[in-house]
Amino acid sequence: LAFQEHYADAVRMSKAMYCEARGISSKRELSMICWTILNRVDSPLFPNTIARVITPGQIAYRSGAPTVNDHGIDLVALAQDVLARYWKEKHGETDVGRTLPPGYVYYAGDGYHNYFRQEYRGRGSYNFGLRDPYS
Repeated sequence: LAFQEHYADAVRMSKAMYCEARGISSKRELSMICWTILNRVDSPLFPNTIARVITPGQIAYRSGAPTVNDHGIDLVALAQDVLARYWKEKHGETDVGRTLPPGYVYYAGDGYHNYFRQEYRGRGSYNFGLRDPYS
């Protein structure tokens, strides 16, 4: 059951990545959407499961959305990678290859890039300071 649950979460996250950033070619930027979802799961301000975070009004999602983006990136594989890193972190590892620090739970895009923030409005966006595990 655990594997099926994790796979279902990866598929949900892949469809959210497609809906939120299908035209982005950077795995790093795409993975940041997954980290935003996981940061929300960990935040007391949001539901505590991936399925409940990925809901209309929070994260763009369509159950019929593709799982490969416009650049041919396998979004399920990318989501599985992020989830593996997340669970390593949950089990005490410290340098798992996060692409977005904890606390970044909001983002907005301009059609080319997404900008990640800790607050809903204002205070700038994340400066991409963490190492890129996908380059």
